[in-house]
Amino acid sequence: MSVSKKNKILGAGMAAAAGLGFYSVLPTVREKYPYMLRNKIAWRMEKTGEMEAGKKPVFLTFDDGPGPHTMELLDLLEQYDVKATFFIVTSFAEKYPETIERMKKEGHEIGLHSYLHKSGLFASPVFTRKTFRRSLEIMNKMDVHPALYRAPWGEINRETVRQTDRMNLKRVYWTVMVEDWRGGQSCQVTAEKLFARVHPGDVICIHDGRGKNDAPARTIEALKIVLPVWKSMGYTFETMKK
Repeated sequence: MSVSKKNKILGAGMAAAAGLGFYSVLPTVREKYPYMLRNKIAWRMEKTGEMEAGKKPVFLTFDDGPGPHTMELLDLLEQYDVKATFFIVTSFAEKYPETIERMKKEGHEIGLHSYLHKSGLFASPVFTRKTFRRSLEIMNKMDVHPALYRAPWGEINRETVRQTDRMNLKRVYWTVMVEDWRGGQSCQVTAEKLFARVHPGDVICIHDGRGKNDAPARTIEALKIVLPVWKSMGYTFETMKK
Protein backbone atom coordinates (compact mmCIF):
# COMPACT_ATOMS: atom_id res chain seq x y z
CA MET A 1 0.00 0.00 0.00
CA SER A 2 1.32 3.39 -0.96
CA VAL A 3 2.13 6.06 1.61
CA SER A 4 -0.52 8.39 0.20
CA LYS A 5 -3.18 5.69 0.47
CA LYS A 6 -2.17 4.93 4.06
CA ASN A 7 -2.41 8.62 4.88
CA LYS A 8 -5.89 8.80 3.37
CA ILE A 9 -7.05 5.81 5.42
CA LEU A 10 -5.50 7.27 8.57
CA GLY A 11 -7.11 10.63 7.89
CA ALA A 12 -10.51 9.02 7.37
CA GLY A 13 -10.10 7.08 10.61
CA MET A 14 -9.20 10.21 12.55
CA ALA A 15 -12.16 12.07 11.07
CA ALA A 16 -14.48 9.21 12.02
CA ALA A 17 -13.09 9.18 15.56
CA ALA A 18 -13.53 12.93 15.82
CA GLY A 19 -17.08 12.60 14.55
CA LEU A 20 -17.82 9.86 17.06
CA GLY A 21 -16.39 12.00 19.84
CA PHE A 22 -18.53 14.96 18.84
CA TYR A 23 -21.56 12.68 18.63
CA SER A 24 -20.83 11.46 22.17
CA VAL A 25 -20.50 14.91 23.72
CA LEU A 26 -23.36 16.53 21.82
CA PRO A 27 -26.12 15.80 24.40
CA THR A 28 -23.94 17.26 27.17
CA VAL A 29 -23.11 20.38 25.14
CA ARG A 30 -26.77 20.92 24.30
CA GLU A 31 -27.95 20.76 27.92
CA LYS A 32 -25.26 21.42 30.52
CA TYR A 33 -23.93 24.80 29.43
CA PRO A 34 -27.28 26.36 28.39
CA TYR A 35 -28.62 25.33 31.82
CA MET A 36 -25.81 27.19 33.57
CA LEU A 37 -26.28 30.23 31.36
CA ARG A 38 -30.05 30.39 31.93
CA ASN A 39 -29.56 30.34 35.67
CA LYS A 40 -26.92 33.07 35.54
CA ILE A 41 -29.31 35.20 33.49
CA ALA A 42 -32.00 34.61 36.12
CA TRP A 43 -29.60 35.86 38.79
CA ARG A 44 -28.84 38.99 36.78
CA MET A 45 -32.58 39.63 36.46
CA GLU A 46 -32.91 39.37 40.24
CA LYS A 47 -30.10 41.87 40.69
CA THR A 48 -31.97 44.39 38.54
CA GLY A 49 -35.19 43.93 40.48
CA GLU A 50 -37.08 41.76 38.03
CA MET A 51 -37.45 38.86 40.49
CA GLU A 52 -39.30 39.07 43.77
CA ALA A 53 -37.83 41.98 45.71
CA GLY A 54 -35.73 41.01 48.70
CA LYS A 55 -35.82 37.26 48.17
CA LYS A 56 -32.47 35.47 48.19
CA PRO A 57 -33.04 31.81 47.35
CA VAL A 58 -30.15 29.43 46.81
CA PHE A 59 -30.23 25.73 46.04
CA LEU A 60 -27.75 23.75 48.10
CA THR A 61 -27.08 20.40 46.43
CA PHE A 62 -24.77 17.52 47.29
CA ASP A 63 -23.30 14.89 44.96
CA ASP A 64 -21.49 11.57 45.35
CA GLY A 65 -22.97 10.43 48.66
CA PRO A 66 -24.08 9.11 50.94
CA GLY A 67 -20.80 8.57 52.70
CA PRO A 68 -19.36 8.28 56.18
CA HIS A 69 -19.74 12.03 56.79
CA THR A 70 -23.29 12.50 55.53
CA MET A 71 -24.89 12.02 58.95
CA GLU A 72 -22.70 14.82 60.35
CA LEU A 73 -23.75 16.98 57.43
CA LEU A 74 -27.41 16.27 58.18
CA ASP A 75 -26.80 17.34 61.79
CA LEU A 76 -25.43 20.66 60.53
CA LEU A 77 -28.32 21.24 58.12
CA GLU A 78 -30.80 20.48 60.90
CA GLN A 79 -29.03 22.94 63.19
CA TYR A 80 -29.55 25.79 60.71
CA ASP A 81 -32.92 24.59 59.40
CA VAL A 82 -31.55 24.19 55.88
CA LYS A 83 -33.17 21.94 53.30
CA ALA A 84 -30.96 20.53 50.55
CA THR A 85 -31.07 18.26 47.53
CA PHE A 86 -28.96 15.12 47.59
CA PHE A 87 -27.98 13.41 44.33
CA ILE A 88 -27.09 9.94 45.52
CA VAL A 89 -24.90 7.18 44.15
CA THR A 90 -27.19 4.20 44.63
CA SER A 91 -24.41 1.65 45.18
CA PHE A 92 -23.36 3.83 48.15
CA ALA A 93 -26.95 4.22 49.32
CA GLU A 94 -27.13 0.45 49.80
CA LYS A 95 -24.35 0.79 52.39
CA TYR A 96 -26.05 3.66 54.26
CA PRO A 97 -29.81 2.99 54.24
CA GLU A 98 -30.28 4.75 57.59
CA THR A 99 -28.82 7.93 56.07
CA ILE A 100 -31.32 7.82 53.22
CA GLU A 101 -34.14 7.29 55.69
CA ARG A 102 -33.07 10.34 57.66
CA MET A 103 -32.92 12.49 54.50
CA LYS A 104 -36.52 11.53 53.77
CA LYS A 105 -37.67 12.12 57.34
CA GLU A 106 -36.09 15.58 57.55
CA GLY A 107 -37.57 16.87 54.30
CA HIS A 108 -34.57 16.87 51.98
CA GLU A 109 -34.99 16.16 48.30
CA ILE A 110 -33.34 12.98 47.02
CA GLY A 111 -32.34 12.76 43.38
CA LEU A 112 -30.45 10.19 41.37
CA HIS A 113 -26.77 10.73 40.56
CA SER A 114 -25.63 7.33 39.28
CA TYR A 115 -25.10 3.73 40.25
CA LEU A 116 -21.30 3.57 39.91
CA HIS A 117 -20.32 7.22 39.30
CA LYS A 118 -19.15 6.71 35.73
CA SER A 119 -19.13 9.35 33.01
CA GLY A 120 -21.90 9.04 30.47
CA LEU A 121 -19.84 10.47 27.61
CA PHE A 122 -18.64 7.17 26.22
CA ALA A 123 -20.79 4.70 28.16
CA SER A 124 -22.58 2.18 25.97
CA PRO A 125 -26.37 2.17 25.68
CA VAL A 126 -26.50 -1.27 27.33
CA PHE A 127 -24.41 -0.12 30.30
CA THR A 128 -26.51 3.04 30.65
CA ARG A 129 -29.81 1.14 30.59
CA LYS A 130 -28.59 -1.42 33.11
CA THR A 131 -27.31 1.18 35.58
CA PHE A 132 -30.52 3.21 35.42
CA ARG A 133 -32.60 0.09 35.95
CA ARG A 134 -30.46 -1.01 38.90
CA SER A 135 -30.54 2.45 40.47
CA LEU A 136 -34.32 2.69 40.29
CA GLU A 137 -34.68 -0.79 41.79
CA ILE A 138 -32.54 0.22 44.77
CA MET A 139 -34.35 3.52 45.26
CA ASN A 140 -37.78 1.91 45.04
CA LYS A 141 -36.79 -0.58 47.75
CA MET A 142 -35.90 2.42 49.93
CA ASP A 143 -39.25 4.02 49.11
CA VAL A 144 -37.49 6.85 47.32
CA HIS A 145 -39.12 8.05 44.12
CA PRO A 146 -36.78 10.59 42.52
CA ALA A 147 -37.94 13.35 40.22
CA LEU A 148 -34.45 14.69 39.43
CA TYR A 149 -31.29 13.34 37.81
CA ARG A 150 -27.83 14.88 37.79
CA ALA A 151 -25.20 13.01 35.82
CA PRO A 152 -21.67 12.55 37.18
CA TRP A 153 -19.70 15.59 35.96
CA GLY A 154 -22.89 16.58 34.12
CA GLU A 155 -21.91 14.26 31.27
CA ILE A 156 -24.74 12.46 29.49
CA ASN A 157 -25.33 10.44 26.33
CA ARG A 158 -28.29 9.81 24.07
CA GLU A 159 -29.35 6.77 26.10
CA THR A 160 -29.26 8.92 29.26
CA VAL A 161 -31.81 11.20 27.62
CA ARG A 162 -34.01 8.25 26.64
CA GLN A 163 -33.87 6.64 30.08
CA THR A 164 -34.52 9.82 32.06
CA ASP A 165 -37.41 10.75 29.76
CA ARG A 166 -38.88 7.27 30.11
CA MET A 167 -38.56 7.42 33.91
CA ASN A 168 -39.88 11.00 34.13
CA LEU A 169 -36.61 12.24 35.63
CA LYS A 170 -35.79 15.90 35.06
CA ARG A 171 -32.12 16.38 34.14
CA VAL A 172 -30.53 19.18 36.17
CA TYR A 173 -27.05 20.65 36.56
CA TRP A 174 -25.57 23.51 38.63
CA THR A 175 -24.31 27.08 38.37
CA VAL A 176 -21.60 27.11 41.06
CA MET A 177 -18.84 24.67 41.92
CA VAL A 178 -16.00 25.34 44.35
CA GLU A 179 -13.66 22.37 43.76
CA ASP A 180 -14.34 21.03 47.25
CA TRP A 181 -13.38 17.51 46.13
CA ARG A 182 -9.70 18.44 45.78
CA GLY A 183 -7.38 16.69 48.15
CA GLY A 184 -5.30 19.75 49.02
CA GLN A 185 -8.05 22.35 49.36
CA SER A 186 -8.64 23.58 52.91
CA CYS A 187 -12.03 24.29 54.40
CA GLN A 188 -11.11 27.99 54.56
CA VAL A 189 -10.48 28.11 50.80
CA THR A 190 -13.75 26.31 50.09
CA ALA A 191 -15.60 28.79 52.32
CA GLU A 192 -13.95 31.75 50.57
CA LYS A 193 -14.97 30.39 47.17
CA LEU A 194 -18.56 29.93 48.34
CA PHE A 195 -18.71 33.52 49.63
CA ALA A 196 -17.20 34.85 46.39
CA ARG A 197 -19.14 32.82 43.84
CA VAL A 198 -22.63 32.30 45.25
CA HIS A 199 -25.44 34.76 44.53
CA PRO A 200 -29.24 34.53 44.86
CA GLY A 201 -30.69 31.98 42.47
CA ASP A 202 -27.54 29.88 42.23
CA VAL A 203 -27.53 26.08 42.23
CA ILE A 204 -24.53 25.11 44.36
CA CYS A 205 -22.89 21.75 43.72
CA ILE A 206 -20.74 20.42 46.55
CA HIS A 207 -20.01 16.91 47.76
CA ASP A 208 -20.82 14.70 50.74
CA GLY A 209 -19.11 11.60 49.32
CA ARG A 210 -15.95 10.53 47.49
CA GLY A 211 -13.32 13.28 47.06
CA LYS A 212 -9.61 13.09 47.86
CA ASN A 213 -8.06 12.93 51.33
CA ASP A 214 -11.40 12.90 53.15
CA ALA A 215 -12.59 15.98 51.25
CA PRO A 216 -16.24 15.77 52.42
CA ALA A 217 -15.12 16.36 56.01
CA ARG A 218 -13.54 19.65 54.94
CA THR A 219 -16.67 20.60 52.99
CA ILE A 220 -18.69 20.26 56.20
CA GLU A 221 -16.19 22.45 58.05
CA ALA A 222 -16.53 25.07 55.30
CA LEU A 223 -20.31 25.00 55.66
CA LYS A 224 -19.94 25.60 59.39
CA ILE A 225 -18.30 28.89 58.44
CA VAL A 226 -20.64 29.80 55.60
CA LEU A 227 -24.14 28.82 56.70
CA PRO A 228 -24.52 31.19 59.68
CA VAL A 229 -23.27 34.11 57.55
CA TRP A 230 -25.64 33.30 54.70
CA LYS A 231 -28.54 33.00 57.15
CA SER A 232 -27.70 36.41 58.62
CA MET A 233 -27.68 37.86 55.09
CA GLY A 234 -31.22 36.65 54.47
CA TYR A 235 -30.47 33.74 52.16
CA THR A 236 -33.16 31.08 51.99
CA PHE A 237 -32.51 27.45 51.09
CA GLU A 238 -34.80 25.63 48.74
CA THR A 239 -34.81 22.16 47.26
CA MET A 240 -34.70 21.83 43.51
CA LYS A 241 -38.06 20.12 43.15
CA LYS A 242 -40.81 22.66 42.50
